[in-house]
Amino acid sequence: NGNMFLLEMSRKFPSLSNVEAAVSLAADRGSMYGNNTGFMIRLVKTGNCLKERKYIHFRYLCFMHREQISNIRLLNQQLFRSSFEKPDELVEWMGALQAQDLPMSLLAIALRTKNATVKSIEHAFNEGKLIRTHLMRPTWHIVSHRDIYWMLDLTTVQIKRTVGGRHNELELSREILSKANRLLENHLENTTLSRDEIKAIFHENMLRTDENRLSHLLFNAEMEQIICNGKVKGRLQTYALLAEKVPVKVTLPREEALIKLGRT
Repeated sequence: NGNMFLLEMSRKFPSLSNVEAAVSLAADRGSMYGNNTGFMIRLVKTGNCLKERKYIHFRYLCFMHREQISNIRLLNQQLFRSSFEKPDELVEWMGALQAQDLPMSLLAIALRTKNATVKSIEHAFNEGKLIRTHLMRPTWHIVSHRDIYWMLDLTTVQIKRTVGGRHNELELSREILSKANRLLENHLENTTLSRDEIKAIFHENMLRTDENRLSHLLFNAEMEQIICNGKVKGRLQTYALLAEKVPVKVTLPREEALIKLGRT
């Protein structure tokens, strides 16, 4: 009387030399979810490209009771017996966390990190270990400092396409966007600014910020890898230069970035 569902995944087994050993290991790991769980494991593909990178692609057909499904979700979400002591390692493992509400986002990370508090997560933001910016789609996400650059490289082109029409409606030309970027680079050097402070700077330099133009100007600067979050001040986020916040730029070839994103 269990539930049946299909789980498909790619895992990296750097220490294994053949497919059979990988399948055996996957079956052993499956047993952690309960003795009554039935696993039917079939190798979907083992093309040369996957073999060379030691990525093995599995398809699991699992029979589970509802309680087992909920327990697995708690484990996978790191809400029970978290495997991570550092918040940036947790976020890196999850890929990215959607984060429109900053206080609740800090709490979500704290709940999933061993011995963490909201204050310790704030400290990770202020140190540049965690970055809150727009990527994947036009909404806030939190990512690890090790992932910010390659994720922006991978997703920015498509995101810009989605907002291009709105930029035309707001008359945000390439020249206006470039002017806003230069102002941000000049005024954020070695400091952080709030949204209202940036708005005042744009007004002083004859840049319109009405009709949500300010959000689009800041959003574009994030896509251009110029700005990101600054220090957390209560419920407010400030802005800083990304190059100062994350001076070490980690990039990946597009194919490798797609594989890594797909595995999270």
